[in-house]
Amino acid sequence: MVARVNVPAGSPLNPDDFEVKQLPAEAVPINAVTSPAQLEGKVLKAPLTVGESVLMDNLQSATAALAITLPTGTPGLAAHLWTLSSRYQVAPAQIVATDIDPTSVKIGDTITIRITVKNTSDTVLQTQRPSPGFQYVQGQTYADQQFASDPGKWRVGIGTAGLDSTQIPYRWGFGANLAPGASVTVTGSIKVTQDFKPTHLWAAVIQEPETIVENEVGVTLVTSMPQNVAIVAVSTANVRSGPALASSVVDQVAYGTQLEVIGQSADWFEVRLPNGRIGWVAAGWIVTAGR
Repeated sequence: MVARVNVPAGSPLNPDDFEVKQLPAEAVPINAVTSPAQLEGKVLKAPLTVGESVLMDNLQSATAALAITLPTGTPGLAAHLWTLSSRYQVAPAQIVATDIDPTSVKIGDTITIRITVKNTSDTVLQTQRPSPGFQYVQGQTYADQQFASDPGKWRVGIGTAGLDSTQIPYRWGFGANLAPGASVTVTGSIKVTQDFKPTHLWAAVIQEPETIVENEVGVTLVTSMPQNVAIVAVSTANVRSGPALASSVVDQVAYGTQLEVIGQSADWFEVRLPNGRIGWVAAGWIVTAGR
């Protein structure tokens, strides 16, 4: 199943917004949703863009999306923190700008994070380590880097699709306590050490240890793949006998097909298809490492 329109996170899923797309078996993502019945009673954890596949780990039940675990002694009361309550009150801190760059990376690259947060309350927001500029290595978390939560303190963080909102692994402090009305831009980075499937990253503001005051801000799709791999990014791409539009079409490949890159000439890539055939594909029809 792929999205026919842009679908926001958290809203009830309408089967008419999705369609079944036939893809080669090797191009079907792991845990892909394959029928409309799997969408019933579900909402998205992270938004989808047109043509993007629906994955099971990006779905949760509509009931679960409205509930959080409350402290002992408050049975029978549940609400999605700051999603429902923010309709009636202003959050103490708000993200006013987010930048996650680059969006296509390879092993050894660094994803740079910039999050601007404003203190919208009338009290000072106390913060904690790590300081802005700290670099995580892919797979590390604030906890295993000895930056355990200091209850009541404030940090910004980066979450990823497939993680519960309380498992925002990459967190940074403001650098200094934030005065009422003041803003600060927090920078940080993540060193890429292994390839990963296209993944949504987003910014959040956390009052430690796990009160997510604002979440899923600036959702950005980041892709990592080996240097010699390309993914077809259009519904159907022509494969030609040479690196020119005048060359004959020898085959066609569907959206999402993985191709092995074996050469390049200007804006054309020489590729090996899943069936072993070799041909040329225009750069505009595929996504490769670094572009």
